[in-house]
Amino acid sequence: MRLANILTGLAGLLWFGLFLLGWDLIKGVVARGVLGYPNAGQIEFYVVWPALVVMALTTSAWVCNGTRRWPRLLLASTGVSLAALLPFMFFYTGGV
Repeated sequence: MRLANILTGLAGLLWFGLFLLGWDLIKGVVARGVLGYPNAGQIEFYVVWPALVVMALTTSAWVCNGTRRWPRLLLASTGVSLAALLPFMFFYTGGV
């Protein structure tokens, strides 16, 4: 269970960092006052999705540690979040 918690914490920190980065990007666009930006899709992609992943990881860690069972479920949710990181970053940075 300890390895699962460490990996989940690291994955959560990565996604939380993306959330903070996205929040700062959105605030910067708002401060410039560009008409039509940020749009709802940008806010959802840069802020909402990373926040949802962090909340999902936190919830799965809370449930798995609270019952003291299912370390494989915690590892699976962490693995899915880390596997989703590469395609997310591909679109986050604008592709190749």
